[in-house]
Amino acid sequence: METLSDETIVNILRSILYNDERQFRLPDNDDLSSRFLLELVTMANNKCRHKPIYKKIGYKKIKEIESLNDKCCSICIEDYRIGEYKKTLTCNHTFHKRCIDRWFRKDHNDCPLCREKIKI
Repeated sequence: METLSDETIVNILRSILYNDERQFRLPDNDDLSSRFLLELVTMANNKCRHKPIYKKIGYKKIKEIESLNDKCCSICIEDYRIGEYKKTLTCNHTFHKRCIDRWFRKDHNDCPLCREKIKI
């Protein structure tokens, strides 16, 4: 099966699983082959499942330094500067986006400070 874009997969699944009134329905055997539907669902699941954790965590641009407790990144020990990007983990620890992304790309799935497993 050829590789489809995320948008194409979503559009195909919507057209298969929802009727014209946007109500969920299970497709009849006449609508399409069950093998094709299974491949589409598998492709969609794989795209969601394999998204790296650092891409699932939101980030924001620093517009002002909010407090003394949130003044520097604990990974690089540099002060935050206005215009940089930072991420706040589920444990509420904050890091430069570039620093924490590098941490997660090394196969970590926890906070470098408290070691709490990141749940997303």
